[in-house]
Amino acid sequence: MKIEFTQHILMHALIGGVMASIICGIIGIIVLEKRLVMMSGGIAHSAIGGMGLGYFFNFAPMIGAVVVAVLASLGIGRFQRRQNETSDVLIGIFWAVSMAIGVFLMDLAGKQVEFEEYLFGNIFTISTLQLWLFLGLMLLLILVFIGLFHAFKAYLFDEEYASVQGLNVRFFEWFLFIVLGFTTILMIKVVGMLLVIALYSAPPAIAKRLTKVFYRVIILTIVLNLFFVLVGVVISYVLHISSGTAIVFLTGITYFTVMTIDLLRTKQRLRRDRLINEDTQT
Repeated sequence: MKIEFTQHILMHALIGGVMASIICGIIGIIVLEKRLVMMSGGIAHSAIGGMGLGYFFNFAPMIGAVVVAVLASLGIGRFQRRQNETSDVLIGIFWAVSMAIGVFLMDLAGKQVEFEEYLFGNIFTISTLQLWLFLGLMLLLILVFIGLFHAFKAYLFDEEYASVQGLNVRFFEWFLFIVLGFTTILMIKVVGMLLVIALYSAPPAIAKRLTKVFYRVIILTIVLNLFFVLVGVVISYVLHISSGTAIVFLTGITYFTVMTIDLLRTKQRLRRDRLINEDTQT
C-alpha cells in the first residue's frame, strides 16, 4: 500500500509509537515472565480468522480480529491450565485452524486481501480512532499496574504464594489474557503479525540483562521500546520502507549486540576465576 508521507501522518505515527512503546513495555515483561512469547504470536495469527468473519459478514475486519484474538487467548490459557496439553500444541491448533477458517471465508466472500501490511505492519496508516484506542489501553494498563503493582509482582513470580496471600489468581490470569489479545491486535498496526513477538520479548530480555530490579526492568523496557519504535519510524519515514521491518531490525541488532557483549563478559569472568583458582592451588 503506497502512502503519501506528510507531517500529519508522521505525527500520528510518532504519537502511536510512543503509546505502543509504553503498552509493550508493560505487557512485554508480563509475557516474558509468564513464558507467553509464542502464545502472543499464535494470537496474532489466529486473528486472520476474525478478519475472515468480518469480510464474510460485511463488518470491520479488525473488530472480528480483536474478538477472535481475545477468545483465542482465553481458550489457550483455559485449556493449558485444565488439560495436560503442551502450550505449543494448543497454539499450533488455534493458529492453523483460525488461519484456515479466515482464508476460507475470504475466498467465499470473494475478497483478495493483501496480507503484507498485516504481516509486517505500517504505523503510517494508523487512524485517529486507533490512537484513541491506544490511549485508552495505555491508561488502563498504567492505572491497573500501578494500583496492583505488588499483587502483579506476586502473580508473575510465584502464583502459589499469591494464592496463599488471598489474591485472586484467576482474575489476574483472565485480565492478562484479555489484554494480551487486544494489545496484540493493536500492535499489528505497528510491527505486524510476524514481528510482534520481537517487540514483546527482545526489549524486556535486554532490560533484564542490564538490571535485576523489577520496576527498573519495566522502566528500561519502556525506554528501549521508545528508542526502537521512534527511531524505526524515522528510518521508515526517510527510506519509505515498512515500519515493522525497520523497528524489529533495530530491535534484533540491539538484542544480539547485548547478548554478544554479555557472553564475552561471562567468558572473561570465568577465565579470570579459573586463573585465580589455579594460582591459589599452586
